[in-house]
Amino acid sequence: MLFEVGRIPGVPGAVFSDFSLWSGRTFIVEGQRYQPRGFFRRRVTLPGIPENVDATLNGFLPGAQTLVAAGTTYRIGPRVPRDLQILAVLPLLLILLVKGGPGILVAGVAFSVNTKILMSSGSDVTKAGLLIATLVFGASLNVALAIALHAAWWM
Repeated sequence: MLFEVGRIPGVPGAVFSDFSLWSGRTFIVEGQRYQPRGFFRRRVTLPGIPENVDATLNGFLPGAQTLVAAGTTYRIGPRVPRDLQILAVLPLLLILLVKGGPGILVAGVAFSVNTKILMSSGSDVTKAGLLIATLVFGASLNVALAIALHAAWWM
């Protein structure tokens, strides 16, 4: 889903941000895509006149991320209410049900799905229902995994 960040001083044309589940956040300037770089993928260099513009991504929660360029903060996605952001992060608590690889896998997939739900278009009520459904499905999958692992351990 493309979101117009706006005009950043020194960057020719408008800057757009795009989020993909597989490639993450990308920025588009005049049709060219620019990926964030670094260990945590928080720095991005945008083309500029006369020189490139270095920017930094701030924030972790989907919908709360911002781009800081030349001391000015720009939103890089649609506004997301705080309660939906909290619902989106709740699947990370699923790691507590099943420890190790299976729990981390289920929690990571549920969090990724929730991020995609938050960045989609739709009403807040629909998004909240989908976020809760993802949490319930992830929890039930974790309980099923715990039962299966417990049964296999005691055989």
